[in-house]
Amino acid sequence: MACVRVCPVEAIAVAGNEVRIDSATCIECGLCVPSCYHDAIDVVGDIDPCLESIDAGRALLILPNEISVYFFPATPEQILNACFEVGFQTVYFEAVGDELVAAEYLRLWNDGGYRSWLRSTSPVVVNYCRTRAPELLPFLAPVVTPAVALARHIRSIEDDDTDIVYSGFGAPGANGTADELDICISFEELEKLLADRGAKPLDQPQTLYRLTPDRRRHLSLSGGLPRQLLEEQRQTSRRFRKERDLKSLPTLARALLEEGTPLGFVDILPFEGNLGHPAFGPGDDLYWRKEIAELSEPPRSEEPVVNPADDLDLRTFFEPKQIDLGVPDPAEVEEILAKIGTTPDGRYWNTGSCGHATCIEFAQAVARGRSTMSLCPIYLARQYEQASRDAMHDA
Repeated sequence: MACVRVCPVEAIAVAGNEVRIDSATCIECGLCVPSCYHDAIDVVGDIDPCLESIDAGRALLILPNEISVYFFPATPEQILNACFEVGFQTVYFEAVGDELVAAEYLRLWNDGGYRSWLRSTSPVVVNYCRTRAPELLPFLAPVVTPAVALARHIRSIEDDDTDIVYSGFGAPGANGTADELDICISFEELEKLLADRGAKPLDQPQTLYRLTPDRRRHLSLSGGLPRQLLEEQRQTSRRFRKERDLKSLPTLARALLEEGTPLGFVDILPFEGNLGHPAFGPGDDLYWRKEIAELSEPPRSEEPVVNPADDLDLRTFFEPKQIDLGVPDPAEVEEILAKIGTTPDGRYWNTGSCGHATCIEFAQAVARGRSTMSLCPIYLARQYEQASRDAMHDA
């Protein structure tokens, strides 16, 4: 049940011995994947539509910048050649989308004065705000994610009869991606696709079969943040703050809405970039993954590397997403709280070990079928004590 404990949005439903992920609630943060010791959770995408699109000659592929880490020791050139061999018509690296988004963020930075903005390049952060913290939506920078920015750019220069395929962890957009990215597949599905069609990256030549769009950077860092912004501002300045955890969002909401504190630009991500995504591997390997990613980056360009159309619109407005988790029965909540008990001075324990901040929130989640009593160490301890007393009595 560790997956239930780590889920930040109560997307895992529990009914007796049955545990399932509610796709309507899930924000694809990936925290449940490494927490499951039974390997019961897989990251899956739209592999069948992808195969159909490839066979029809319509598939264009967007690869995240971290693809070189996943396929290491294969080089980016070998990965591209493998993708071409299985039938992708063109392959774009997400770095192009980073460049487009970085230009928009620079515009906001230069025009916004001391207004508070939250970085919106992470779909996990955006979708958390849409479902759990809608009061923060007006503070999200109104810019699409890098993958969606690149998809819009592709549609402005490619034929209409094409399917844009994205490979990575989760859908890279917000407010739905049906009109932006046609197909999403996981890294594992891409790897299997290449292997099944006899195009393993390590078997490919080191030189490219054909020319590809430039993947160098000029303005951006990985993820779409402008390099200039970091060079101008210390990471603890009044105009720039860095946060790396979804748990910091309630604190930001209190600062912005209740205290009226101007925060400037808040570089908020759920973890340390895409390389820190839980589905990518253990946190102990993070700096190794960063080193591989840096080594695979081409030299930075002194000139702009992408020339977007004049009418390319990268703005967006985030809408709240209503999730009906159900209203817990107050009587059932009180019964659950009674089973947990209180401290000697009559207060709730609020240990946080269950994944919730308070015992009341935990009891409500259990009553809604979004958690289980087995996650409460206080309840388990009381059950153990009662079982010990019963055993002594029987003896």
